Amino acid sequence: MTHEQKQDFTLRITQANETQLVVILYEILAVYLQEALDALEDESEGLEQAVRKSRSCINELIASVDLRYSPGVELNKIYFFWLRQLAQGLRKKEKAPFLRVQNCLVKLHKAYSEIAPQNKKGPVMSNSQTVYTGMVYGRDSLSQSLTDTGSGRGFRV
Repeated sequence: MTHEQKQDFTLRITQANETQLVVILYEILAVYLQEALDALEDESEGLEQAVRKSRSCINELIASVDLRYSPGVELNKIYFFWLRQLAQGLRKKEKAPFLRVQNCLVKLHKAYSEIAPQNKKGPVMSNSQTVYTGMVYGRDSLSQSLTDTGSGRGFRV
């Protein structure tokens, strides 16, 4: 994952509600799956790290599932299937298991992206900086402005 992608994901996470966080996590997982596929293609050494990071994303998705409702149980089964596929792809050094996860991920990402606007709750992180982005002081330059940069940010005990 590039530095710019990390910055973009971090910014989006600070402003996201619960549903948007799932969409973002799917997008992060997609990046790591692509890195795993690229490592297999190039026969480079990044495969294990990409799989480890993909597992971390899936474990976070598993932790966020509410098993009291029917869709949660099915999602949990899908996520555990993904973990098994990652293990198989790593063990056998094959693309097919990663592609199965990727294909399923695309469908779930699309579904969550469509329902995310229906969630009208505010951001999960209530004590983060507000970021305003727009075209300012230049014809083609994009600038970001941070507010609430005082000492009240961060964790409170």
